[in-house]
Amino acid sequence: MAHLPMVSSVFARFIAPLSPFQLSAKRQYTCHQVPDSEWIHAGLERVIGDHRSGCAFIQDRVLRDSLQLSKNHYFESFKSTRRYDHLTTISRQFVHHTPSLP
Repeated sequence: MAHLPMVSSVFARFIAPLSPFQLSAKRQYTCHQVPDSEWIHAGLERVIGDHRSGCAFIQDRVLRDSLQLSKNHYFESFKSTRRYDHLTTISRQFVHHTPSLP
């Protein structure tokens, strides 16, 4: 059963525009340890968060969300060409379908 992280309403609204692109992205896979959607959310949280290191971020997520996630698995997942292709598809769709700013 997939674990649903505790997500603030502000963060949920922030990532809401990605939802249609996540659903139609290529190279989707149901990873039982870190599903694609959770991996993307974690990456966004890591980028906009205030953790001093990636390890501190993972420790916080494990404690906050009771994830069964090892630092090794999380960092090794960055090497996955499938995850890269999946994220690239979402990014391209988002850029292509998002109106330009004035």
